[in-house]
Amino acid sequence: MDVGLRRLRAYLKIKPSRQSHLQRGRSIQSAKVFGVTFTAPNVLTFLRIASMPLLVYLLMFPGPMPSAIAAGVFFLATITDFLDGYIARSYGSGTNLGKFLDPLADKLVVTAVLIMLAAMPRMPRVPSWMVVVLVSREILVTGLRAVAASRGH
Repeated sequence: MDVGLRRLRAYLKIKPSRQSHLQRGRSIQSAKVFGVTFTAPNVLTFLRIASMPLLVYLLMFPGPMPSAIAAGVFFLATITDFLDGYIARSYGSGTNLGKFLDPLADKLVVTAVLIMLAAMPRMPRVPSWMVVVLVSREILVTGLRAVAASRGH
C-alpha cells in the first residue's frame, strides 16, 4: 500500500477497506460447472430460486400449518438474500451471473408469493390491485436498470 495513502487514512481515521483483507489471501472457493461459476453467493441465489416452487405449493393450501411453513421458507429466502450480498461484497466473490440472478431471484420469489397470497381463499388476503401495482413496479425498475446498464451507468 502506498505510504501517502496510509498516512491519509490515518489522518482521516479511516479503517482499511475490506480490499486489504483480500490482498492478504482471504478468499472464497468457487467451482465452475458447465461454464457456470458456483461461488457461495451464487449457490445461495440458486437456493432462493429453488424455494419458489415450494412456496407456491405450500401457499396452495389454506391451513395454518402450510402457511407457517411457507412463512419460514420465505424468511429463509430473505436471509439467503442478505447473506449472498454480504459474502459477495466482503470476500470479493461477486460474479456477473450473480449480478444478474440476484435481483431476478428476488423478483421471482416476491412476485410468486404476492400472486399466491392474492389467490388465497381466506381472509384477510392481499387485494389483487396491490399485487398489480407491486409487480408493475418491479418490472419498471428492472427495465430502468437495464436501460441504465446499457448506457454504462
